[in-house]
Formats: sequence, structure tokens, C-alpha cells
Amino acid sequence: MIVESTLTVDHEVISVWNASGVDRVRDRLSVRPPAVAFDQGESITTGYEQCLLSVASYASRNHAEV
Repeated sequence: MIVESTLTVDHEVISVWNASGVDRVRDRLSVRPPAVAFDQGESITTGYEQCLLSVASYASRNHAEV
């Protein structure tokens, strides 16, 4: 069971992994990749395998910052 999360970018703590924190990170990027966020107290099923942040067709030339 996950009871706490921390969203960190380049050693800077942004927030917990929630919609507000994820949006703050995506606002820094030139592309806005899809993301999954969790509400406080939300349960995640065993075997959950969705990417938390993803770029459908990753190209290092276009997405190096992601």
C-alpha cells in the first residue's frame, strides 16, 4: 500500500503526486505529456501498470527534457 508520495524534479521537491503537482511539472515543459495523478486516500489496485507520465512517440530530439 502506498501511503505517501513525493514529486521531485532535479532534486527539487515539487509536491505530492497529485493533479496540482503534476500540472506544475508539465507547465515547465515545452510539450504537455499525458499524466496520471492520484487523490489523497485513493486506492490503487495490485498490478497497476499505467505510466504516470508518458510521451506516446518518444523522440530524444523532441523530448529530451521529458
